[in-house]
Amino acid sequence: MLNLFSNPVFVPLLLVSTGIGLWWLLTSLAVNEKKETLNRFVDKVVYFLVIAFVGNGFVHFFDIIALPYRALILSTTAISASFLLVLAYSSYRFLKKEKIEQKIVVAIFQLVSLLGIINHIYYYFLYKSPLMVGLILLFSGLLLLSSTIPLGGDSWIIAGGLLGTIFHLLITRSQSVLYFGFVVTPELLGFIAIEWIVVLVLLLRRQKQSKRT
Repeated sequence: MLNLFSNPVFVPLLLVSTGIGLWWLLTSLAVNEKKETLNRFVDKVVYFLVIAFVGNGFVHFFDIIALPYRALILSTTAISASFLLVLAYSSYRFLKKEKIEQKIVVAIFQLVSLLGIINHIYYYFLYKSPLMVGLILLFSGLLLLSSTIPLGGDSWIIAGGLLGTIFHLLITRSQSVLYFGFVVTPELLGFIAIEWIVVLVLLLRRQKQSKRT
């Protein structure tokens, strides 16, 4: 059992499985809606991993040739670039009004918030860092916010992501944070906030134009 918990793959899988299991039990969605939510979430995770490993292969090509196991160690650059690309793609599809019910989008928001809580609870007990307490409270607040999203429409979803990123930066400041074994830097959070701002501005502008017409 000790060997399992020292495995860098086992713990992230355990945390994600725990979060998904709790979400499945707690959400009020119908079974087919739960499946659709998970399918869309897993798709984004797969995109992230594929882009990250391919990008890591290009960046560290010669290192991997010398030490093949290096292909399994994702660099911070590869992780950051992959996450930003997946977020940009998801935002583009969201702005293009992909055929997806808002409650599914809200359910993904809730799932991510719950996974954030699970992640930081684990790392709090591992490192006893007060920083984790602040992040647990942040993701708990985002989970609570999700109950008001259906009242506010699409802009609330983007605003929730932006506010969460800004508060995350305020809590962590110059410190990097682990998410399921991946390092999330303040620089990455800054770029994420910029993406949220761009999407929010475009969304509000489109809503304003639609009201005029």
